[in-house]
Amino acid sequence: MLEIGEELDNRIDGLKKYDIITRDNLKEIVDTHLFLTNVFLQISGQDKRSLASKYLHFHVPNMFYIYDSRAIRGARSYVEPDKQIRALLAPFGDKQYIELVIRLFTFQEHVKNQYGMAMTREILIRFY
Repeated sequence: MLEIGEELDNRIDGLKKYDIITRDNLKEIVDTHLFLTNVFLQISGQDKRSLASKYLHFHVPNMFYIYDSRAIRGARSYVEPDKQIRALLAPFGDKQYIELVIRLFTFQEHVKNQYGMAMTREILIRFY
């Protein structure tokens, strides 16, 4: 972790300039998640996408969805993935995390457009 600490800090600091997840910063989000997931894979030999999402969420809560079984189940139950966003993100991150990001971002955008409400962490937590 010491070897990649500076790059990880720079990535996290770059994401702190944003208040919310948008189409414009989705690539940066999933790429940073993939970067940390790959670091954990090199260290442990295991996919640690959930750990990576929680670590990044801790540092930049408004920019990272937590990947866990509850989030996946909730997202699959209520939201169909946006195929345009999938095509946009496919080359930039972990496919399983991207699938969650697409669904939750799509849900966030729907609520914003339909009800004029910005999604907060609390609302998303109740969702799943």
